[in-house]
Amino acid sequence: MGTQVVRVQGKGQVTIPVEIRDKLNLKKGDLVTFVETDEGVIIKPAEVVVSEALDEIGKALKQRGISLEELMERGREIRESVIREEYELAEIDRLAAEIGARWPEGLAAKEAVAEGRR
Repeated sequence: MGTQVVRVQGKGQVTIPVEIRDKLNLKKGDLVTFVETDEGVIIKPAEVVVSEALDEIGKALKQRGISLEELMERGREIRESVIREEYELAEIDRLAAEIGARWPEGLAAKEAVAEGRR
């Protein structure tokens, strides 16, 4: 791992030396992240940054005694609640329960429609 000097171009562009691109497996169109430090700037492939962020989230969850499965389940519950509220599904559930309570035992919806029932 050595130091290489490159020139900053007119629009602030720099060329990552081919040896470094090859080592990091960077291809045209790949995203990189610039991390500012007290000593300067670190350039990392974006997937490395995402992976590091996920590791940090995992550590924080573990410290709080929360499993990834619990976090995902809570997210599902929140999404369901938001969707129910947004589309007023609670009212539809209430009506369905009311209809279900009055629906004749053993009568399929298809049969009811065929008989002209509602």
